[in-house]
Amino acid sequence: MEIMTHTSTFLLPNPPLDKAAAAAALTYVLVVLNRRLPRFTPLLWKHAQLRICADGGANRLYDELPQLFPDEDALEIRKRYKPNSIKGDMDSIRDEVLGFYKDLGTEVIDASDDQDTTDLHKCVAYIQDMPNLKNQEVELIRK
Repeated sequence: MEIMTHTSTFLLPNPPLDKAAAAAALTYVLVVLNRRLPRFTPLLWKHAQLRICADGGANRLYDELPQLFPDEDALEIRKRYKPNSIKGDMDSIRDEVLGFYKDLGTEVIDASDDQDTTDLHKCVAYIQDMPNLKNQEVELIRK
């Protein structure tokens, strides 16, 4: 079986000429939603400063990311691509997935008391409240 790989930088900003500025330009927050993961997820993951799963997005990460690396051990892939945080009302995430990431040290932020906003909105509000990200632009990429 032939394995094809694809690399693209179309979602990444043009790197500045200065190396320090280039490193800063290639950092952003990645929010994983409960949608099918695009094939370029590892590229986005690599350059993300912070990785957050919106509730059921953790299921997608757990289930689908190992499929992008068919020749590697699924458990090792899941450990390598561990989100920093999982935030949401916890109505979609499976118990075994929640337990797996908790055991790896992922921060779990249960916002089940807030039923007035979506999990994506909860994640964006969480990002905007982070002191080191206060003045950053928020851009959403949807598939």
